[in-house]
Amino acid sequence: MKNIKKNGQVYFRIEEKTFNGNATYLDEAEEAWVGKVALYEKYYGKATKEVIEDWFSLSRLLVVKIP
Repeated sequence: MKNIKKNGQVYFRIEEKTFNGNATYLDEAEEAWVGKVALYEKYYGKATKEVIEDWFSLSRLLVVKIP
């Protein structure tokens, strides 16, 4: 995570399939908020904006583009 700004090339595996892509931080406010809400609600259900922002206070969202 610390090196994403220097070199965004990443790879990850889901089960037996490996993916390669380019990662960047999601800084655009509206897109980041939509991602935060979707992720929070997937695991915990509905919450206020304050609760969601607190949950993400030490986190950053990444976008991985796979060619």
